[in-house]
Amino acid sequence: MLEGILGNNENIITGTTESGFNYKIDKSILADWRIVKLYAELQELSDVGDDDGEDALKFIGIMAKIEALLFKDKGKAFEKHILKNNNGLVAPVVAMKELMEILKSSKESKNS
Repeated sequence: MLEGILGNNENIITGTTESGFNYKIDKSILADWRIVKLYAELQELSDVGDDDGEDALKFIGIMAKIEALLFKDKGKAFEKHILKNNNGLVAPVVAMKELMEILKSSKESKNS
């Protein structure tokens, strides 16, 4: 009964990124149609090159949508962590690297 009130931790994926960001993600969000569609769009853009500005912008837009869906606070704590560790800037390369790390580890946790 207490588990029903407090929530079932089996449905939560927790982890820490390489830079030290601690995250909690509800497993069900990884199966949400919106995340699935965005992940499919990312796969289509996997060959984004440095000279392909339009695809790079699409990639960034997709990652921003994923960030907003993954975290209950829409990514505020995630961005605050990056700010603190990158001289007061949310460096796009860092944000995308961290999000990809979270997605990869979450996918592995979901499959195990």
